[in-house]
Amino acid sequence: LSGGRRNMLPDSLPLGAIYGPNLTPAGPIAGWKDGEIVRAIREGIDNSGVPLVAMPSQSYRNLSDEDVTALIAYLRAQPALRHDQPRASTSIVSLILVGAGLAPTAEQPPLPGPVVAPGRGVSPGYGRYLVSIAGCADCHGAALDGIPPDPFVPAGPTLHSVRQMYVADTFVTLFRTGQTPVGQPVGEKMPWQLLGRAMSDDDLRAMHS
Repeated sequence: LSGGRRNMLPDSLPLGAIYGPNLTPAGPIAGWKDGEIVRAIREGIDNSGVPLVAMPSQSYRNLSDEDVTALIAYLRAQPALRHDQPRASTSIVSLILVGAGLAPTAEQPPLPGPVVAPGRGVSPGYGRYLVSIAGCADCHGAALDGIPPDPFVPAGPTLHSVRQMYVADTFVTLFRTGQTPVGQPVGEKMPWQLLGRAMSDDDLRAMHS
């Protein structure tokens, strides 16, 4: 969490380069209040009121109050690490796209009230919560029908048919091995390893339900 070196913007377009900031206590959020970090996570706005870019606030805004508070406590508890990062830059193309609304920022509207997660367990309600914070809609669409809202992200297949093809145990196996039930590897852009490390077997079964 000491800062990324990979450009978060697509390399195929002349948009410039941005890098994930240092999230340890040696980074910029060390001087932020907890509420400012919550706003960055959920609303995609930094402590100066400037919209962030490439921050998945459209998913993280669904984090419950308890979970987002735990996340901040985790970041505060990390060792203070420093390393050199490439300098961020923007291009005239990216500025034009953002100004025209064709490349939206991470800014999201404020939440109307407290967010409470469903009780943890293998249930459709808890699975829906996990799907909402895991970023599945980014590539698979808000309705999970394979129509992503952002033209700059890869389109994933409809998850309605995937759910019909997989039983719960084979769905778990996909995130543990990166392979379909017939032994084919999932697409390279599918973050199965990240989700597999973050989710327990029961979490994945809840998502399948």
